[in-house]
Amino acid sequence: MWDTGDRSTCAVELRCRQWRIQGQVQGVGFRPFVHRLATRLGLAGTVRNDLSGVTIRAYGPPKRLDEFAVRLRQEAPALARIDRMLQTLDRPASDIPSGFHIIASSHDSTERGRVTIDAAVCQECVRELFDPADRRYRHGLINCTACGPRFTIVRDLPYDRPRTTMAGFAMCEPCAAEYKNPSNRRFHAQPTCCPKCGPRIVLTDGAGRPWIGDPFQAAARLLAADGILAMKGLGGYHLVVRADRESAVARLRRTKHRDH
Repeated sequence: MWDTGDRSTCAVELRCRQWRIQGQVQGVGFRPFVHRLATRLGLAGTVRNDLSGVTIRAYGPPKRLDEFAVRLRQEAPALARIDRMLQTLDRPASDIPSGFHIIASSHDSTERGRVTIDAAVCQECVRELFDPADRRYRHGLINCTACGPRFTIVRDLPYDRPRTTMAGFAMCEPCAAEYKNPSNRRFHAQPTCCPKCGPRIVLTDGAGRPWIGDPFQAAARLLAADGILAMKGLGGYHLVVRADRESAVARLRRTKHRDH
């Protein structure tokens, strides 16, 4: 029995409720959001990904559980889209866990959920990107739970780092600390990395041989010499030339057989 804060009654019967949520709820910071909301409301329980969405089990006073369910929809992360929210359990609470936790994903569901699209860099990451004092200063792969690659890096659901192309990149201690910190916006952000522990940016020639030296300086020299770059981005490649150099644009048009 928990004290509800209402002096008219000393305590209320605790309930255990469970919800199944489907839609765009993986790769959008939904589990960290659920964790923060439940913690603010003083609820115990768990949240986890599965093949088709997210499962939440929460323990607490009925009024707080009601508020929790309403705020799940009202305050969901900007990238989230809740298509279906079904309450599957409501019973007297027993074996109440200590605190609220993100637990290992389940593979039991027979349905498959929606893979989240890639998202443009958010303003918080932009601020860090151009802050010389930040450890991700000019880090081209900067991201957090509100932005960055999702669809491009997913290999399978549930959306967890081992099922993305980031599986081979072990997080350094500072990145791991952010990933595990509920108050950090990179809490359970699967693409989390930095210049020390993430993928490296390289420049190769047409045969795949790496260029020696700084890749950005080498790319700038190539562009200045009317070169054509294929720059790998989220979901594909961009062809790059000096657009203010007529000879460079003409070369690209000839190469693509698009003279006009």
